[in-house]
Amino acid sequence: MVVVAIAGGTGYLGFNVTPALLSHPSKPTVRVLARSRSERVQALEEQGAEFRLVDYKDPASVAAAVEGADVFISTIGTKEAGPEVKVPLMKAVLGVKSVKIIIPSEFGIDHRAVDFPQKDWDGKKAVMDVLTSQTEKKIISIYTGLFMEGSFGPWFGISIKNKYVEYIGSDEPVSYTSLSDVGRATAEIVAKAAASPAEVPAALYLRICGDSVRYSEVATIFGEINGTAIEVRHKNLAQFKETTLDGDRNTAACLRFLMGQGDLNHSKDCGNEWVNPGGKKWTWTTVKDFAEEIEGKPFGGEV
Repeated sequence: MVVVAIAGGTGYLGFNVTPALLSHPSKPTVRVLARSRSERVQALEEQGAEFRLVDYKDPASVAAAVEGADVFISTIGTKEAGPEVKVPLMKAVLGVKSVKIIIPSEFGIDHRAVDFPQKDWDGKKAVMDVLTSQTEKKIISIYTGLFMEGSFGPWFGISIKNKYVEYIGSDEPVSYTSLSDVGRATAEIVAKAAASPAEVPAALYLRICGDSVRYSEVATIFGEINGTAIEVRHKNLAQFKETTLDGDRNTAACLRFLMGQGDLNHSKDCGNEWVNPGGKKWTWTTVKDFAEEIEGKPFGGEV
Protein backbone atom coordinates (compact mmCIF):
# COMPACT_ATOMS: atom_id res chain seq x y z
CA MET A 1 0.00 0.00 0.00
CA VAL A 2 1.29 3.45 -0.93
CA VAL A 3 1.98 5.76 2.00
CA VAL A 4 1.44 9.48 1.38
CA ALA A 5 2.69 12.11 3.82
CA ILE A 6 1.17 15.57 3.43
CA ALA A 7 2.33 18.85 4.96
CA GLY A 8 -0.27 21.59 5.18
CA GLY A 9 -3.02 19.01 4.90
CA THR A 10 -5.40 20.99 7.12
CA GLY A 11 -4.99 24.32 5.32
CA TYR A 12 -6.95 26.22 2.67
CA LEU A 13 -5.93 23.86 -0.14
CA GLY A 14 -4.75 20.88 1.88
CA PHE A 15 -8.14 20.35 3.51
CA ASN A 16 -9.42 19.59 0.01
CA VAL A 17 -6.45 17.44 -1.04
CA THR A 18 -6.33 15.22 2.05
CA PRO A 19 -9.97 14.01 1.90
CA ALA A 20 -9.54 13.33 -1.83
CA LEU A 21 -6.55 11.12 -1.07
CA LEU A 22 -8.46 9.33 1.70
CA SER A 23 -11.43 8.60 -0.57
CA HIS A 24 -9.44 7.60 -3.66
CA PRO A 25 -10.08 4.02 -4.91
CA SER A 26 -6.36 3.22 -4.66
CA LYS A 27 -6.75 3.55 -0.86
CA PRO A 28 -3.36 5.00 0.07
CA THR A 29 -2.31 5.36 3.69
CA VAL A 30 -2.50 9.10 4.32
CA ARG A 31 -0.29 10.64 6.97
CA VAL A 32 -1.09 14.22 7.98
CA LEU A 33 1.81 16.26 9.33
CA ALA A 34 0.77 19.06 11.68
CA ARG A 35 2.06 21.10 14.59
CA SER A 36 -0.87 20.11 16.82
CA ARG A 37 -3.89 17.81 16.85
CA SER A 38 -6.36 20.48 15.78
CA GLU A 39 -10.06 19.97 15.12
CA ARG A 40 -9.29 19.58 11.43
CA VAL A 41 -6.67 16.94 12.16
CA GLN A 42 -9.19 15.06 14.28
CA ALA A 43 -11.77 15.31 11.48
CA LEU A 44 -9.27 13.81 9.05
CA GLU A 45 -8.38 11.07 11.54
CA GLU A 46 -12.06 10.15 11.63
CA GLN A 47 -11.85 9.70 7.85
CA GLY A 48 -8.88 7.36 8.23
CA ALA A 49 -5.84 9.63 8.23
CA GLU A 50 -2.81 9.08 10.45
CA PHE A 51 -1.42 12.01 12.45
CA ARG A 52 2.24 12.88 12.90
CA LEU A 53 3.32 15.74 15.13
CA VAL A 54 5.99 17.84 13.41
CA ASP A 55 8.14 20.90 13.94
CA TYR A 56 8.83 22.27 10.45
CA LYS A 57 11.81 24.23 11.74
CA ASP A 58 13.51 21.02 12.92
CA PRO A 59 14.83 18.84 10.05
CA ALA A 60 15.05 15.81 12.34
CA SER A 61 11.39 16.20 13.29
CA VAL A 62 10.41 16.44 9.61
CA ALA A 63 12.48 13.38 8.68
CA ALA A 64 10.97 11.33 11.51
CA ALA A 65 7.42 12.30 10.51
CA VAL A 66 7.98 11.48 6.84
CA GLU A 67 10.05 8.30 7.28
CA GLY A 68 8.38 5.32 5.61
CA ALA A 69 6.30 7.41 3.20
CA ASP A 70 6.50 6.76 -0.54
CA VAL A 71 5.08 10.12 -1.58
CA PHE A 72 5.45 13.54 0.02
CA ILE A 73 3.05 16.41 -0.76
CA SER A 74 3.33 19.99 0.44
CA THR A 75 0.21 22.13 0.35
CA ILE A 76 1.68 24.78 2.64
CA GLY A 77 0.52 28.06 1.15
CA THR A 78 2.63 31.11 0.34
CA LYS A 79 0.90 33.11 3.06
CA GLU A 80 1.52 30.35 5.61
CA ALA A 81 5.28 30.07 5.10
CA GLY A 82 8.01 31.36 2.82
CA PRO A 83 11.23 29.82 1.49
CA GLU A 84 12.87 30.17 4.90
CA VAL A 85 10.60 27.28 5.99
CA LYS A 86 9.98 25.48 2.70
CA VAL A 87 13.59 25.15 1.53
CA PRO A 88 14.81 23.43 4.75
CA LEU A 89 11.61 21.34 4.70
CA MET A 90 12.35 20.03 1.23
CA LYS A 91 16.00 19.42 2.06
CA ALA A 92 14.88 17.30 5.01
CA VAL A 93 12.43 15.34 2.83
CA LEU A 94 15.12 14.75 0.20
CA GLY A 95 17.10 13.01 2.92
CA VAL A 96 14.33 10.45 3.58
CA LYS A 97 15.23 7.37 1.54
CA SER A 98 11.72 5.89 1.44
CA VAL A 99 10.31 8.91 -0.43
CA LYS A 100 10.30 8.36 -4.20
CA ILE A 101 7.92 11.13 -5.34
CA ILE A 102 7.65 14.73 -4.15
CA ILE A 103 4.82 17.13 -5.02
CA PRO A 104 5.87 20.61 -3.83
CA SER A 105 3.51 23.47 -3.06
CA GLU A 106 3.53 24.73 -6.64
CA PHE A 107 -0.28 24.80 -6.82
CA GLY A 108 -1.26 28.03 -8.56
CA ILE A 109 0.07 29.67 -11.69
CA ASP A 110 2.92 28.28 -13.78
CA HIS A 111 5.53 30.71 -12.50
CA ARG A 112 8.04 29.59 -15.11
CA ALA A 113 6.42 32.30 -17.26
CA VAL A 114 7.38 34.96 -14.71
CA ASP A 115 10.52 36.70 -15.98
CA PHE A 116 10.86 39.34 -13.27
CA PRO A 117 11.76 39.21 -9.56
CA GLN A 118 8.75 38.85 -7.28
CA LYS A 119 8.80 37.69 -3.66
CA ASP A 120 6.20 34.90 -3.76
CA TRP A 121 7.35 33.31 -7.00
CA ASP A 122 11.03 33.76 -6.16
CA GLY A 123 10.31 31.69 -3.06
CA LYS A 124 8.74 28.93 -5.13
CA LYS A 125 11.66 28.99 -7.56
CA ALA A 126 14.10 28.64 -4.65
CA VAL A 127 12.30 25.47 -3.57
CA MET A 128 12.31 24.09 -7.11
CA ASP A 129 16.04 24.81 -7.47
CA VAL A 130 16.69 22.58 -4.46
CA LEU A 131 14.42 19.81 -5.71
CA THR A 132 15.65 19.75 -9.31
CA SER A 133 19.30 19.75 -8.24
CA GLN A 134 18.95 15.99 -7.72
CA THR A 135 17.54 13.14 -9.81
CA GLU A 136 17.04 10.37 -7.24
CA LYS A 137 13.48 11.43 -6.43
CA LYS A 138 10.74 12.30 -8.93
CA ILE A 139 9.37 15.84 -8.69
CA ILE A 140 5.82 16.55 -9.88
CA SER A 141 4.77 20.20 -10.10
CA ILE A 142 1.02 20.76 -10.41
CA TYR A 143 0.00 24.14 -11.85
CA THR A 144 -3.69 24.82 -11.34
CA GLY A 145 -4.15 28.37 -12.57
CA LEU A 146 -6.22 30.46 -10.17
CA PHE A 147 -8.30 28.87 -7.43
CA MET A 148 -11.89 29.45 -8.49
CA GLU A 149 -13.13 30.18 -4.98
CA GLY A 150 -10.79 33.13 -4.44
CA SER A 151 -10.65 34.74 -7.86
CA PHE A 152 -13.78 36.77 -8.48
CA GLY A 153 -13.02 39.85 -6.42
CA PRO A 154 -11.68 43.43 -6.71
CA TRP A 155 -8.06 42.30 -6.28
CA PHE A 156 -8.41 40.86 -9.79
CA GLY A 157 -10.52 43.72 -11.15
CA ILE A 158 -13.88 42.04 -10.61
CA SER A 159 -16.80 43.45 -8.60
CA ILE A 160 -20.10 41.75 -9.30
CA LYS A 161 -21.65 43.84 -6.52
CA ASN A 162 -20.70 47.01 -8.41
CA LYS A 163 -21.49 45.42 -11.78
CA TYR A 164 -18.14 45.51 -13.54
CA VAL A 165 -15.16 43.40 -14.56
CA GLU A 166 -11.89 44.97 -15.67
CA TYR A 167 -9.13 43.20 -17.56
CA ILE A 168 -5.63 44.41 -18.38
CA GLY A 169 -4.44 44.50 -21.98
CA SER A 170 -6.14 41.77 -24.01
CA ASP A 171 -9.22 39.82 -22.96
CA GLU A 172 -7.31 36.53 -22.86
CA PRO A 173 -8.69 33.26 -21.45
CA VAL A 174 -7.79 32.77 -17.79
CA SER A 175 -7.63 29.28 -16.27
CA TYR A 176 -9.39 28.46 -13.01
CA THR A 177 -9.64 25.24 -11.00
CA SER A 178 -11.91 24.64 -8.02
CA LEU A 179 -10.30 23.53 -4.77
CA SER A 180 -12.21 20.25 -4.84
CA ASP A 181 -10.96 19.54 -8.37
CA VAL A 182 -7.39 20.28 -7.31
CA GLY A 183 -7.87 17.70 -4.57
CA ARG A 184 -9.26 15.09 -6.96
CA ALA A 185 -6.54 15.74 -9.52
CA THR A 186 -3.78 15.50 -6.94
CA ALA A 187 -5.11 12.19 -5.64
CA GLU A 188 -5.31 10.83 -9.19
CA ILE A 189 -1.79 12.03 -10.03
CA VAL A 190 -0.43 10.37 -6.90
CA ALA A 191 -2.14 7.09 -7.78
CA LYS A 192 -0.85 7.12 -11.37
CA ALA A 193 2.69 8.11 -10.44
CA ALA A 194 2.97 5.66 -7.55
CA ALA A 195 1.69 2.80 -9.72
CA SER A 196 4.27 3.44 -12.46
CA PRO A 197 7.09 5.59 -11.07
CA ALA A 198 9.46 4.54 -13.86
CA GLU A 199 7.18 6.28 -16.37
CA VAL A 200 7.39 9.60 -14.51
CA PRO A 201 10.19 11.90 -15.71
CA ALA A 202 12.67 13.24 -13.16
CA ALA A 203 10.76 16.54 -13.18
CA LEU A 204 7.16 16.55 -14.40
CA TYR A 205 5.49 19.93 -14.91
CA LEU A 206 1.75 19.38 -15.19
CA ARG A 207 -0.83 22.05 -15.95
CA ILE A 208 -4.49 21.42 -15.16
CA CYS A 209 -7.55 23.64 -15.40
CA GLY A 210 -11.19 23.20 -14.55
CA ASP A 211 -12.18 25.94 -16.98
CA SER A 212 -10.63 28.74 -19.03
CA VAL A 213 -12.76 31.83 -19.68
CA ARG A 214 -12.29 35.46 -20.69
CA TYR A 215 -13.34 38.38 -18.49
CA SER A 216 -16.08 39.21 -20.98
CA GLU A 217 -17.41 35.69 -20.45
CA VAL A 218 -17.23 36.12 -16.68
CA ALA A 219 -19.39 39.24 -17.10
CA THR A 220 -21.93 37.30 -19.16
CA ILE A 221 -22.07 34.35 -16.76
CA PHE A 222 -22.56 36.41 -13.60
CA GLY A 223 -24.78 38.93 -15.38
CA GLU A 224 -27.22 36.25 -16.53
CA ILE A 225 -27.45 34.69 -13.08
CA ASN A 226 -28.03 38.08 -11.44
CA GLY A 227 -30.36 39.32 -14.17
CA THR A 228 -28.30 42.44 -14.79
CA ALA A 229 -25.69 43.80 -17.17
CA ILE A 230 -22.07 43.61 -16.02
CA GLU A 231 -19.86 46.28 -17.56
CA VAL A 232 -16.62 45.13 -19.19
CA ARG A 233 -13.74 47.56 -18.73
CA HIS A 234 -10.06 47.38 -19.59
CA LYS A 235 -6.78 49.15 -18.89
CA ASN A 236 -3.64 49.58 -20.97
CA LEU A 237 -1.24 46.69 -20.43
CA ALA A 238 2.04 48.58 -20.81
CA GLN A 239 1.05 51.32 -18.37
CA PHE A 240 -0.39 48.95 -15.76
CA LYS A 241 2.62 46.63 -15.98
CA GLU A 242 5.11 49.48 -15.66
CA THR A 243 3.31 50.92 -12.63
CA THR A 244 3.13 47.50 -10.97
CA LEU A 245 6.77 46.61 -11.57
CA ASP A 246 7.89 50.05 -10.39
CA GLY A 247 5.86 49.56 -7.20
CA ASP A 248 5.82 46.79 -4.60
CA ARG A 249 5.02 44.08 -7.19
CA ASN A 250 1.89 43.02 -5.36
CA THR A 251 1.05 39.45 -6.36
CA ALA A 252 -2.54 40.17 -7.41
CA ALA A 253 -1.51 43.13 -9.56
CA CYS A 254 1.23 41.07 -11.21
CA LEU A 255 -1.28 38.33 -11.91
CA ARG A 256 -3.57 40.85 -13.59
CA PHE A 257 -1.04 41.85 -16.22
CA LEU A 258 0.09 38.24 -16.64
CA MET A 259 -3.54 37.45 -17.50
CA GLY A 260 -3.48 40.17 -20.15
CA GLN A 261 -0.34 38.63 -21.64
CA GLY A 262 -2.05 35.24 -21.93
CA ASP A 263 0.26 33.67 -19.35
CA LEU A 264 -2.60 32.28 -17.25
CA ASN A 265 -4.20 30.33 -20.08
CA HIS A 266 -3.54 26.67 -19.33
CA SER A 267 -5.81 25.46 -22.11
CA LYS A 268 -2.86 25.84 -24.49
CA ASP A 269 -0.89 23.11 -22.70
CA CYS A 270 -3.23 21.23 -20.39
CA GLY A 271 -2.73 17.86 -18.69
CA ASN A 272 -6.40 17.28 -17.91
CA GLU A 273 -6.63 14.33 -20.29
CA TRP A 274 -3.77 12.50 -18.58
CA VAL A 275 -5.25 13.13 -15.13
CA ASN A 276 -8.93 12.59 -15.95
CA PRO A 277 -9.28 10.93 -19.39
CA GLY A 278 -12.45 12.05 -21.12
CA GLY A 279 -13.71 13.49 -17.84
CA LYS A 280 -14.80 9.96 -16.90
CA LYS A 281 -13.44 9.97 -13.36
CA TRP A 282 -15.19 13.19 -12.42
CA THR A 283 -16.69 16.26 -14.07
CA TRP A 284 -14.53 19.36 -13.86
CA THR A 285 -16.22 22.36 -12.24
CA THR A 286 -16.71 25.21 -14.72
CA VAL A 287 -16.91 28.89 -13.88
CA LYS A 288 -20.62 28.73 -14.72
CA ASP A 289 -21.06 25.78 -12.34
CA PHE A 290 -19.33 27.72 -9.59
CA ALA A 291 -21.29 30.90 -10.27
CA GLU A 292 -24.57 29.00 -10.10
CA GLU A 293 -23.50 27.26 -6.89
CA ILE A 294 -22.90 30.61 -5.18
CA GLU A 295 -26.03 32.10 -6.79
CA GLY A 296 -23.97 34.67 -8.67
CA LYS A 297 -22.61 36.28 -5.51
CA PRO A 298 -18.87 35.85 -4.89
CA PHE A 299 -17.94 36.04 -1.22
CA GLY A 300 -21.58 36.22 -0.19
CA GLY A 301 -22.25 39.29 -2.33
CA GLU A 302 -19.84 41.49 -0.38
CA VAL A 303 -17.69 42.26 -3.42
